[in-house]
Amino acid sequence: MVSAHTALPTSSLLDPRGRATLAGHFRNGSRAPVPMDDPRPFYSKFSSRLKGMAVDWVHNEVLLSADDPALLTYVGEGGTSELEPRWKKAGIDGVAIVVEGAGWKGANSIHVPPVTGKTLAADGKTPSVVRDRVLEFFREQASAEKRTVAPEVRPNRRTFVMRVEVELVAAAADTSMHYTTDGSEPTAASPAYKGPVPLTKTTTVKAIAIGADGRSSGVTTAVYIADAAHGPPTITEPKPLPRGKVGQVYSVDFAAEPAAGAVKPVRWLLQGQHRNAGGPNAPKEDKGFANYVGLSIDPETGRLHGTPKRAGAYVLQVQAYHFGAGLVADSRTCLLVIEPLTRTPSKTGFGKASPVVSSWAIYE
Repeated sequence: MVSAHTALPTSSLLDPRGRATLAGHFRNGSRAPVPMDDPRPFYSKFSSRLKGMAVDWVHNEVLLSADDPALLTYVGEGGTSELEPRWKKAGIDGVAIVVEGAGWKGANSIHVPPVTGKTLAADGKTPSVVRDRVLEFFREQASAEKRTVAPEVRPNRRTFVMRVEVELVAAAADTSMHYTTDGSEPTAASPAYKGPVPLTKTTTVKAIAIGADGRSSGVTTAVYIADAAHGPPTITEPKPLPRGKVGQVYSVDFAAEPAAGAVKPVRWLLQGQHRNAGGPNAPKEDKGFANYVGLSIDPETGRLHGTPKRAGAYVLQVQAYHFGAGLVADSRTCLLVIEPLTRTPSKTGFGKASPVVSSWAIYE
């Protein structure tokens, strides 16, 4: 799979106990809970790995690792990509295409260059334009001659209580996967993945995929933390979100099973990017979403409620955590469809219910 251009997000950080927290502010000034990835992807048996990604800007804390896709970014004449030392350190492929023109001279990062901007093809000689050079990059990365794509390690949530079963997901059917659980680097001689691997203590899982041609992928690393004192709750309801309608009161209750032995109450947060699939993006903050769409979540009861103000299809992420317990969260990514007051024939193809979806993609 290859990706259209995007912006690399700010990386997650680790607190002193090894739990991931977001580099941002929570309601009371503390860090926000994670993960941002849905712990239960809607299509859990399919890999969402990318082989190539075109990136149009970079945040300061972006971290790259050996299992990341090849990257393409844009610089001006005389500029040097801010990502280049990072992709070299990670051992992944990267290309910084030079966009010609006085307006870009010396630029180390260009945000949304014109698709007809002048540049050179991959051979460094033939005149081209940004659009064709990006497509050339994607075709090259999608070819069989490029390196094998690294496996994914599931579940995405990396803390557990008592026991967790770890699964590896390959991006291609003709690859074999090999793994270690002792922190060593996996090779073709490491145990072959045959099925879920049970863990009962904090463990570092490392995995590679080996293609039919014998070439190995980069190493995927996942640290699973056994933390009986700080396990997150598990969101149980609702499965799909019911549709709403502009101008009519909307209310739906999220529910969660507390973690074993938890003494702190469950708290709720509307977190992440709320993307209107039929129009502009809504703001990222919960308060901004309430102002833009007219809905908010009660942090104590988990009730998503309000009177919708704008029609559209919104991807939103709801998180549940035990207040004061390390802010390790369970998370559910949902698709919320708000219909106009007077319904017009839909052109989006969405079904009667709004399915839970993984990551930020909308599945029909």
